[in-house]
Amino acid sequence: MSLHFFTKLLSFALIAIFWAPSFSQAAPTRILSPRSKKAPATQKVVKAPEKTTEKKQADEKKEAPKAEPETKPAPTLAEPTPEKTDHPTPDPKKREAPKEDKSQQDEAPKHDTLDLKKERLRLIVKLNGVFESKKAEQVRLKGEVFTNFELKKAVAHGTTVNKGDVLIEFNAQKYQEALAEKKRALRLSELSLQEQEISLKYLQLRHPLSREAFERDKKYADEDLQYFLNIQQAMLTKIPRTNIKIAQFSVDTAKEELKQLEKMYAEDDLVEDTEEFILKRSKFMVDIYEFYYEIDKIYADRSLEITLPRLATSMRYSARLRDLSYRQNKETFDFILEQTKLRYENAKQTHAKLQEDFTKFRKDKDMLTLNAPCDGVVYYGDYNGKYSAGKWNNAAEVAASLKIEEDVRNGLILFTIIDPKPTQLRLTVPEKELHWIKIGTKGTVTPTAFPNVRYKTQVMQRNDIPSPAGDYVAMLSVDLPDEAAIFPSMTNSVELTVYEKKAAFLVPTAALKRDEMQRDSWNHAYLYVYNEAEKTIKKKKVKTGYIKGDKTELTGGVARGLKIFKKFEDGEKAQEKATKP
Repeated sequence: MSLHFFTKLLSFALIAIFWAPSFSQAAPTRILSPRSKKAPATQKVVKAPEKTTEKKQADEKKEAPKAEPETKPAPTLAEPTPEKTDHPTPDPKKREAPKEDKSQQDEAPKHDTLDLKKERLRLIVKLNGVFESKKAEQVRLKGEVFTNFELKKAVAHGTTVNKGDVLIEFNAQKYQEALAEKKRALRLSELSLQEQEISLKYLQLRHPLSREAFERDKKYADEDLQYFLNIQQAMLTKIPRTNIKIAQFSVDTAKEELKQLEKMYAEDDLVEDTEEFILKRSKFMVDIYEFYYEIDKIYADRSLEITLPRLATSMRYSARLRDLSYRQNKETFDFILEQTKLRYENAKQTHAKLQEDFTKFRKDKDMLTLNAPCDGVVYYGDYNGKYSAGKWNNAAEVAASLKIEEDVRNGLILFTIIDPKPTQLRLTVPEKELHWIKIGTKGTVTPTAFPNVRYKTQVMQRNDIPSPAGDYVAMLSVDLPDEAAIFPSMTNSVELTVYEKKAAFLVPTAALKRDEMQRDSWNHAYLYVYNEAEKTIKKKKVKTGYIKGDKTELTGGVARGLKIFKKFEDGEKAQEKATKP
């Protein structure tokens, strides 16, 4: 071989390496997704048969380009300039296009549809509940008056008891002390009531006499005032003046007697001792009468100027006070009797209340020992109470409060005696599921403690009015075998068959679309039907029923064998494509 031959051979190899990526881009092979039923005819590429090596080399020589392409990979070695050759490289744009399969163009498009047929529809509502016993008796500590209950002993939680068995006992000493105090208070109330009764009795007897007495006092007071003003005042004014005149007369008389004696004795030359004594006595009497006159003058001036005017004022003032007092007594006299009667009535009521409390207090003695009202099992606390049906309210509180020699809170529900075999279920029903729960609906119940066991159950009562807690409640009957180890308050799950139809049309919910602008959109919808014989697609209105999972029941507007699109959007697109010219 010559050097010229090897040079040409090396050039052809480099050209082939250089144009390899361009050939792969110019003739790609279309890979269809396995989910696609059929690719469009315009996109399907038929792979051309491979050429032989010699034929490739001849074509490469004929179609070799004279200029470098716009896109090329970066070579690892320095790329030599290709030499001119009689065999140009093939142009990828001038490659022969694959021919389309005319049989595929004539074939009808395939749609994602299903044949409508009837199948069984069964709707189940799952709810949670608790087992209950119809026989449940509460034991409450309810002292009406006595509240100081000190624990002596109590039965344990879960104890099986018979009717009449002692459940709890309290210390009786504090009760006896309080009872003695109550007796004393009641006796004092009796004595006080008797005293008020006697007082009222004699007040009623004195009442008319007292009225006459103050009427009489008023009359006498008026008469005394008139007497003073008309008679006594003038007489009291006249007396001191008369006393002054008497005193003056006595002085004048004594002086005149002394003057006559002195004149008579003056004519005698000799004055005897007797005469001297008489003169001395007469002088003394004159002095006495003058002194009396002076006193009477002072008293008279005092009486006329001060004492009598004051007396008159006092008499008038006292008369006014007596008049006001009389009016007040007259207006309020009957009040005293009425007030006394009311106080007596209050005392009677107070005493009656004490008697009633005492009677209740004596009955509270029964609370010192509480017995079982029926046969059953002792549960601590309040179960199935008024405001929390189906729940335990205060079991922990009761357990914590039952300590020896400590007080137990009055009014507490201590125990609930329950039949150990449950005969019913209590379900809490959400409001959205309430319409499914009807009396007579049947189902099965699975105890939480025994998940592989099923028992038959049936709705026997439904509460349409929410409880104070806002829950809706349904009661179900259950017949448990004797060997079942299930007790009240154990939880469970219930499955109720609320709707069952052996032959129902069910379609994917995605195949339906509701028109919210129509009034019947709540139970009607639209879907697309494919008529295979006529090769047509139509939109159809149907009546819908219940929904189960991702399927919806059709109750009208359809028949067996219809082909419907699984998705409403696919039918809509297929109809639009079919109607295009």
